[in-house]
Amino acid sequence: MRFVINLLLIGCLLACNNSGERSSSLEGASASASDQSKSANVTPPPAIPTEILLDVYENCDYIDFIFPNLPFSISQEDKSSIQQTMRHINNVQPSNYNPDCPYFAQQIFQENGEIVLDAKIFFEPTCTYYLFYENGLPVYSASFTNEGIEFYRKILAQAQQM
Repeated sequence: MRFVINLLLIGCLLACNNSGERSSSLEGASASASDQSKSANVTPPPAIPTEILLDVYENCDYIDFIFPNLPFSISQEDKSSIQQTMRHINNVQPSNYNPDCPYFAQQIFQENGEIVLDAKIFFEPTCTYYLFYENGLPVYSASFTNEGIEFYRKILAQAQQM
């Protein structure tokens, strides 16, 4: 079963390869007035530095995706798949940050067996962003590229078919 899911993931990654546009939120999604006022005074952590993303892009050799509310997880070892996944991250602070949103997935980036980056993915219409953690605390944030939004929409669609 894991093999089939990995094949589907690779297919999704290849299908998404031609989209290079960047976006800081889901297209057409807007937060309600109460959601906006509730998080209006809360600032996300700073955007993840480009240097960190470039280092992970060049050196990461393994990514785990853990979905706490879906019946599967995903692992990537192929360099081109890992680099494609890195293209989902737009190092711009999210405009729809809400500390009360539940996370959709956790992404663990490794180099030679050591964790180099730990991220939680928030993927709902009112909060769509990454938070990057060190020692259990969020230290950086990022928005999604359009390519990343489409990738996670496809994962959700596949999960609904299971």
